[in-house]
Amino acid sequence: MKSHDLTPSKLRERLYWWAQRYLSFRLRSQKEVVDYLTQKANKYLPDRDNQELVGDIIHQLVDETAIDDWKFVDWWVGERMYFKPRSKKLLTIELLQKGVKRDLIDQYFNENTIDDVASAKIIARKKLSKLGPKKTIEFLQRKGFGFHISKEVVEEIEKNDYNTF
Repeated sequence: MKSHDLTPSKLRERLYWWAQRYLSFRLRSQKEVVDYLTQKANKYLPDRDNQELVGDIIHQLVDETAIDDWKFVDWWVGERMYFKPRSKKLLTIELLQKGVKRDLIDQYFNENTIDDVASAKIIARKKLSKLGPKKTIEFLQRKGFGFHISKEVVEEIEKNDYNTF
């Protein structure tokens, strides 16, 4: 459909459909959906300020609970911790990049504890034999763990592995 064929009401219908489709693949933060819809709206009606139109659709999706940043944070943290464990610090950075508000992230982590030591152990066990202790500590630091946690975890795993022989 060409941009001159779209009236604001037709664009609204189309944007709503695009939003539903975009949300069907995985959970998204509100900012991700706003950015996506703004890009689509500006593509089809570039000469118009589409913020109000996008805002109306976002409010509708929030009312329908299609967009819920709390559910998104819970899902994001769960997926990350299952597939690629990382520190609470790095998870916070990722969520901020996704547009989730800092107070919501803080509230989530106050109610749901993330054990950085356990996460670091999972990663270190996989990497220690390939990388060695020094590089494993550096790797853990790049995953957002502090030096002391990284060092303790690597030393503990080395000690336990040494005692098993």
